[in-house]
Amino acid sequence: MKFLLFIILIFQSCKTADQTNKKYLYMDLGFSYLNKEMYTESLNALFDAEKLDKNDPVLQNSIGLSYLGLKKYDKAIERFNLGLSMDSTFTESYNNRGVAYLKKSEYDRSIQDFNMALLDDLYLNKANVYSNLGVANFHQKKYKKAITLYKKAIELNKFHCTARKNLAQVYL
Repeated sequence: MKFLLFIILIFQSCKTADQTNKKYLYMDLGFSYLNKEMYTESLNALFDAEKLDKNDPVLQNSIGLSYLGLKKYDKAIERFNLGLSMDSTFTESYNNRGVAYLKKSEYDRSIQDFNMALLDDLYLNKANVYSNLGVANFHQKKYKKAITLYKKAIELNKFHCTARKNLAQVYL
């Protein structure tokens, strides 16, 4: 009897491991499509991963990015919100949701999210956040603040082309 229970447990754990592996395969495929700007294909792969695990904030963030690429900003925001409800410390979702608000010209909301991203001392993409903050402030006609933010982005990453281009635009 104990042996039979042992065999059943092994099969159950293999099934769970197989499900997890499958989820990550779909996620990797979705990431690949996302990197190639093939957003619909990315969504299809990520939805397949979501069928296996709905409670993954990284997955929700990636679905949000795919919607962002398709210019479906409200759907992107929904997914970023869902991911943040699962893990409020997932900083990338604050930055990405801020970009979605930026695209919708909701500058105050975008600034709020970018500032949340900057609170994370361990977040590695702060140059992008400062550049995004610069864009939001530029659109609010806060040009001096935008200049300061673009310069901060360049200070953190001297090769940040977007921040350099946007800084030049302020002076034009």
